[in-house]
Amino acid sequence: MSTPTTPRDLKRINQMVDNICNDMDYLAARWSNEGSYESIDEYAKVLKGKLPKGFTLLKMTKRPFGFRFSIGTGAIYFVGANSKEIYWKRIA
Repeated sequence: MSTPTTPRDLKRINQMVDNICNDMDYLAARWSNEGSYESIDEYAKVLKGKLPKGFTLLKMTKRPFGFRFSIGTGAIYFVGANSKEIYWKRIA
């Protein structure tokens, strides 16, 4: 059984997602239009620079558009963006 995400870490994750919402919205729209011409790795470079200390971008995903990340606790999370929302969830 995995350890639940602590209230402190929930707050940190929510703050990070709030801070990158505009970037995620822009990058998801750009990927939708330019994905066949651009490398997803370029998007990772942009997002890595936006993450707070202690957060590690592990992998970008094309479908759904987003990225996997960790916060140093062993858990893995995902931030995704679609035409309706920007969201996050714990995936492992």
